[in-house]
Amino acid sequence: MLAHKQAKATEFCLRSVRKFYDNKIIVFENGSSELESICHKYDCEYLNETINYQKITPESNYVLMSSLNDFKILLNQFKQACEYCDTEWMIYLEPDIVIRNYIERLPNEKYAAGGNLHSFNRFQPFETQTINKYRKENNLPLKDEYIFSAPMIYNRKILKTILETEIEEKIEYALRNYPRNKLLEFRGLDAFMSFLFFINGYEIEDWDQVVEIYHAEDEHRLVFAPMVHQFKHFYS
Repeated sequence: MLAHKQAKATEFCLRSVRKFYDNKIIVFENGSSELESICHKYDCEYLNETINYQKITPESNYVLMSSLNDFKILLNQFKQACEYCDTEWMIYLEPDIVIRNYIERLPNEKYAAGGNLHSFNRFQPFETQTINKYRKENNLPLKDEYIFSAPMIYNRKILKTILETEIEEKIEYALRNYPRNKLLEFRGLDAFMSFLFFINGYEIEDWDQVVEIYHAEDEHRLVFAPMVHQFKHFYS
């Protein structure tokens, strides 16, 4: 879990997980120090990072990473999570996620991650070209467009392998070359994690075990998906 403040929402999320699972939970609190006692209450491993590397910026209403150092902190946290866990799959948590039932199925083995895919979440031309640039260098198939999601479950072995590649070089290339009159979407974590999988030739499954309530297109999924994202009732 990645978190910044939001104690009530964090506790609600962790309590919902513990109703169904006793697996290891690792919480990285970034740029605040309010959640340690809550994490211990729900038997979580707690790690504190003094820098909040995802912030609201003038060009967007969403929290974004701005510098290469921001991305480095995120990558290091995912590396730590991969090292601390020994499961085949890892669930990604944020304070606005609720677990309301047991997960019924994992993504198909041909996918590296799973999330709620939406057709409007398409990378802009610069990011598409950047993805294809690196895929072409590795003789991977190219696409005219890439639809990204908020991946909520990762194949740990694949993610660990990706994190051992020269990611920082690719991030630096994008930060240096993107059109300044455009928003570099992968500065947001959701898009960035999709970007990581795509540049390495992997795909993301439209995983029916998670639903984003603000963009629910499938009534059955909205009602029955065990994992709910964007539940911000307890946000302040």
